[in-house]
Parts: sequence; structure tokens; C-alpha cells
Amino acid sequence: MINTTKMNRFHLEELIQNTWQTKTDLEDLLWKIYEDETAPTEDEFHNTILGVIEMHDIRCRRLFECFEKLLEKGDIK
Repeated sequence: MINTTKMNRFHLEELIQNTWQTKTDLEDLLWKIYEDETAPTEDEFHNTILGVIEMHDIRCRRLFECFEKLLEKGDIK
């Protein structure tokens, strides 16, 4: 259930900032591949990439939903 009372420009800004987490996730994966003593297996690498893709999709869908709600309410034009 989505808390529509939290749908305001501050929440929108928070969701926009959260999308940058994907960059951090990918940087962490690069560290794991090139700097960690134990490199990921091919399966671990693929699973991690699939997880990052899914999380990025979720973050973007939440962001767009908030944006749409704020448009509907007339809070942004």
C-alpha cells in the first residue's frame, strides 16, 4: 500500500536521489570483480547484474509513480 500523504516534492526529490544508488551498486560490483581477493563466479556476476537491473527498474517505477501522483494532485505542473 502506498502512503499518498507522503507524495510531496520532498519525497519526489528523495526518489530522484535514490536512483543514483544504481551507480554505487555498479561501482561495488566493479570492486568485487577487480579488487576483492575472491572474484565472483560467472553465476554470481550474472545474478548480481540481474539484481541491479531489477532494483533500478523498481526505483524508476517508484519515482515515476510519485511524479504522476503529484501531477494528478496539481502539486507540480
